[in-house]
Amino acid sequence: MKKKTKLKLLKRKGFVNDRMVKFAKLYALTGKLTQSYINAGYTARGNSASACAIKLLSNAHIQELVSNERSRIVEKYEIETDSILGQLKVIAYSDIRDYLHFDGKHLKLKSLNHIDNILSKAIKSYRMIVSRTGRTVITLELYDKVEALIKLGEYLSMWKARESGESEIHVTMVDARKAS
Repeated sequence: MKKKTKLKLLKRKGFVNDRMVKFAKLYALTGKLTQSYINAGYTARGNSASACAIKLLSNAHIQELVSNERSRIVEKYEIETDSILGQLKVIAYSDIRDYLHFDGKHLKLKSLNHIDNILSKAIKSYRMIVSRTGRTVITLELYDKVEALIKLGEYLSMWKARESGESEIHVTMVDARKAS
């Protein structure tokens, strides 16, 4: 059965309403449970919004709506796990030395034209400012390596293995330069 037809059937039978559908779509898009609950039009006092949102998400029909919406988003934007992991790997293993050049006397930032396309994905910001004295100041900021490493570790269930007392952790990494 098509997703839209099933949604209409769920609504007709009273399993879900418009607010529930809005909540599921917002949560699938943002991943913010309590805020999605509030933005869908639900009201709650104090900290009860969080508890109510958790209860709403425990509904099997809502879980299915969230799953379907996430699938739609992944399909629409052509999101692929391999691509995400490749980008995280580039960030996690980025090295500032890949962006600098030492000519024997001065340390200089490489031109963006001379930075590999894959390596450039680890750059968060690049700014060039001319100071009052006429000196050019270039600032390069890379994305957070630790955060990328944690996300990769979570994907590979490395932390769960340690918490459960398992003694071995198996990791297989793919060279992002070969993968692209």
